Amino acid sequence: LAVKLLFLVGLGALALVLLASIGAGSHESDAVADPWRPEVDWSQIPAGEYRALQWPDGREIWIYRRQAGEVARLENRPATELHDPDSRHSRQPVGLKPAWRSRHPDVFVFHPYETRRGCRVSLAPDKREFVDVCHGARFDSAGRLLGETGVAQQQNLIVPDYELIGEQRLRLLPPGA
Repeated sequence: LAVKLLFLVGLGALALVLLASIGAGSHESDAVADPWRPEVDWSQIPAGEYRALQWPDGREIWIYRRQAGEVARLENRPATELHDPDSRHSRQPVGLKPAWRSRHPDVFVFHPYETRRGCRVSLAPDKREFVDVCHGARFDSAGRLLGETGVAQQQNLIVPDYELIGEQRLRLLPPGA
């Protein structure tokens, strides 16, 4: 009887240890379920330059800091010069001002690939536009396709989701967040 009782107590203790380890594992996985949320202080990026980060799917994201006067140029650009001036056919988070296509006028966050074949864009030497070397498309510093460039199937550059977390800080959000 004593041996059976000790066996049952030991079995119960083992079950508690196993259940506790399973419970701890699930809490731990909840804590690291979404580790990809990098934060960027764009005050550290010189005006007219960008910082590149890796997206979880392997593509890059650029954080471009606009130069003085660029916001006014974006806001004053005639809609007739743009392929999709209101970004109605673009992939971007809800609530962005169409002229900036960003949550803050000083910074533009985007995938540096044109939307037709995924050709990478580059920063033009004048640093006020992005250029698609595959098709000749040009994009302003809000990623809007300039009307007479590129090919018909191209759209404005893609803007991933992010949130502002300070005066000059942002946090990138993972796809589908």
